Amino acid sequence: MKKMMVYMVLLCMALCMPVKANASQAGIPVGGLRLLKTDIKGNTLKGAVFQIARELRDGELTDKYVEKQLLWIGEENRIMAIESFWTDRSMAGERQNEAVTDEKGEAAMYGLPYGTYYLVEQKPPEGYNRISEPVRVTVHKYSHLTKADNVCDDDGSVIDNTLHIINLRYTIPDTGSWGTVQLAAGGAGVLFSSAALILLNRKRWH
Repeated sequence: MKKMMVYMVLLCMALCMPVKANASQAGIPVGGLRLLKTDIKGNTLKGAVFQIARELRDGELTDKYVEKQLLWIGEENRIMAIESFWTDRSMAGERQNEAVTDEKGEAAMYGLPYGTYYLVEQKPPEGYNRISEPVRVTVHKYSHLTKADNVCDDDGSVIDNTLHIINLRYTIPDTGSWGTVQLAAGGAGVLFSSAALILLNRKRWH
């Protein structure tokens, strides 16, 4: 029995890469998000435009160089800062403030300091509804990992924190508040709104 347990541990070590060291910019730990956009049948959707918002820091309310947007957060309208990021994992070149899903329905945001953010869909794929409300997400050292990274947690399970967003086609004028289903892998808990079901069904690793 002991030999079998040892073999299983060794097999896991062979299949899974160790957790990678934290990335950082100017000494600040940074992470990212990986997005997957599909319809209800699993067909990938290109052309969805996303931004990422965060709480304003001291002095940013009057800083004209900080892009801001009024967003409905919780039960109130709040002025939030639009954070810039890299869409490439190498974090080279200029930072962007928009991520657009490609032919595979994928998009990425890298170089985000650890913390709480709100994912905002500025433009949906043609023929589909826009996300009704910003989606609350947490960036940490594992938040950008998917199955393709082949990184295991302490239990030997492959980490997959892909943020999967599923949209339905609209059949009425698109007001941003109908026919949208959002599935977010990488968190814990279930959140409800009048327009969307957000399932955070994967364990977050802090």
